Amino acid sequence: MAKTRKERLREYGSNVAGQLRRALRREVAPADAVKTLYHDTRHLAKRMLRGEQTKERKRAKQFLQQGVEAYNSRCYDRAHSLFDKALYHDGHFALAWAYMGNAHYKLGHYGEAVQAWQKAVEVEPGSRGAAMAKEKLAKVGTGNEGVFAAIKDQMHER
Repeated sequence: MAKTRKERLREYGSNVAGQLRRALRREVAPADAVKTLYHDTRHLAKRMLRGEQTKERKRAKQFLQQGVEAYNSRCYDRAHSLFDKALYHDGHFALAWAYMGNAHYKLGHYGEAVQAWQKAVEVEPGSRGAAMAKEKLAKVGTGNEGVFAAIKDQMHER
């Protein structure tokens, strides 16, 4: 069974603490402890940056796919619900945030749409979802002035 990101980080923290204890007790040479920590850090970073999918991300992708199908069928309430489930499983999934923004927009929730698109850019700045969200934010900001005014009004009501 694959480890979750949280489990990997916990294991890494435990390894760091163990290496520090062994170095302080002079069970290993400080240079060897640093080499081991360097190796562990590189290994963890590769796995995290490589985009190794956790169970949560896989589940989120399933809900996202179903949500996109609902969205493309113009079932925006259902799509919204499915994107919400995707984000429950992985709140750092920019593509899900971007589509959530699209669903909000289609439902007339302009303020929530802008917030969702901004969140997409925040959680995964270099991702496809962030690019999609930036495009939507640019269109809303420079496009229809009536829509932009409605978004401002909704945001001020909060």
